[in-house]
Amino acid sequence: MFGGSVAFEKIDMTYAEYAREGFNQLIAASALVAFIVLTLRDQHGAKSDVLLTLLHGALIVETLLVLVSAAMRLNLYIDTYGYTDARLFAYWTIITIGIMLVLLLANVLQRESQGVLMRRSLVVLGVSALIFNYSMPDALSARLNFKRAEAGQRYDLMSIHQLSEEAVPIVVRELQTPHVFGDMKTDSVI
Repeated sequence: MFGGSVAFEKIDMTYAEYAREGFNQLIAASALVAFIVLTLRDQHGAKSDVLLTLLHGALIVETLLVLVSAAMRLNLYIDTYGYTDARLFAYWTIITIGIMLVLLLANVLQRESQGVLMRRSLVVLGVSALIFNYSMPDALSARLNFKRAEAGQRYDLMSIHQLSEEAVPIVVRELQTPHVFGDMKTDSVI
């Protein structure tokens, strides 16, 4: 769960499969936990006893640990191949789910109504979506990958042709800079 590259070496998976498995586990566990907690709170009422509140809290905290594990798997993947808009979207999703789980935990511990949680969650989702869209993920991934190239880290050159128009000014500027591809380690595997 938290072994990183050491744990990865012991299994027969590609980096992509390893990262996707962690990401898929995160989505499934988060949805299941939210469904269980919200359903049980609806059945028992927001003012449930202390033991049930603690059990809900423990379940949410355990899910946050799965979130950390998924982020570590994604970091391993990015350390090997660099950034893409899909990998940045995965980070955005992990952060958004983390915030939503913290909101759920606060709602459970404060014993607030689920209507309050829903309103806060909608605001967080809206703000989160706006932030992701305005971050221009293709341009951001190009910028981050060129920084990796300058630092001598591996970068997947094949991903450049998949970028949208928002990344064109960055790619053109960086490709015209002679030092960018000097000693850079490249990998054509996507």
